[in-house]
Amino acid sequence: MESFKLTSRALLIAIAITGFGVETFGAHSRPKPVRHQSGPEAVAIRLENLKMCLAEATANPQSPDVQYRLGRAYLACSPLELSDAQKAINAFKEAIALKPDFAEAYEGLGEAYDDLDEASTHVNHFKEKVEAYKQAIRLKPDYAEAYLHLADTYEDEENYQEAIEIYRQLLRIKPDNYHAQLRLGNAYTHTGEPDDALNAYKQAILINPEDRLAFFSLGLIVITSKRYEEAIAFCRAVIDKHPESLQAYISLGKFSASLNRYGDAIKAYKEAIRIKPDDGYAHYGLGVSYVAIGKRAEALEEYKAVLAIEERKMPVETLKAYHLSSEYRWSERLIKEIQK
Repeated sequence: MESFKLTSRALLIAIAITGFGVETFGAHSRPKPVRHQSGPEAVAIRLENLKMCLAEATANPQSPDVQYRLGRAYLACSPLELSDAQKAINAFKEAIALKPDFAEAYEGLGEAYDDLDEASTHVNHFKEKVEAYKQAIRLKPDYAEAYLHLADTYEDEENYQEAIEIYRQLLRIKPDNYHAQLRLGNAYTHTGEPDDALNAYKQAILINPEDRLAFFSLGLIVITSKRYEEAIAFCRAVIDKHPESLQAYISLGKFSASLNRYGDAIKAYKEAIRIKPDDGYAHYGLGVSYVAIGKRAEALEEYKAVLAIEERKMPVETLKAYHLSSEYRWSERLIKEIQK
């Protein structure tokens, strides 16, 4: 295998990932629901909550609110036990039987069917999920979560046009819904409409200028279409409105470096570091820019900063075993090259 060299190709690859953790997010992924996050403490809390809800349901089985809370408790535990998803379905159905206009119970029912499907490749409750979410929306027309889950259901079937229409419906009701704008951009990407995707990502960023995923998604469109000037102008506009936007400065540095404007990139990354001194993405991007203009000693310090920052977050063995940080791996590699 050829030894690693700081060639223009290697530099471009390094620039391409600057400021964005591909391994962290994945291209156009949907965020994992909080209820599905694991960890001993989180699991213990969910199980204790389920125990309390079971006791409550035993004492007051005719309360739709109690049955709803029980369904939610089972839903929180459904990644642990497949049977919990079915129990959640039963609880939500009982809540609906006791209170037919219970929009939240219909939405929970759709989620429970989705959990059941995720646990098995042989089952697909598409119709049940769609009907549950649509009924939730009929009962509560501004129910954002129901719209988002309904669109997700169509996206799972690769019916992106239907998902796009649902996101549009939600945005007509709630134009500042960040998740709808972001996922609308993802859906447009799947249908091959980069202009609409770019506009959706811009709107998502304007709603939430500190979310890295929206900038990452916008970056993918910019890189593939080489619309760097437009992206730089947009980042500067975001900074004008939000002078402390870390993500806007990181993206400004990335796009400036992509046009070989390393002076501008260095200024942007330094501003990002001023805002958040322990941001590994900003230090890594600054290091790449220093290498590009021949300042290897300065670059070395930035790469070392990346290693220190990432190692404070988790053990070195974990970082290396699971490849959790592209910046960490590249920084290690570039340090070795500089020190040769």
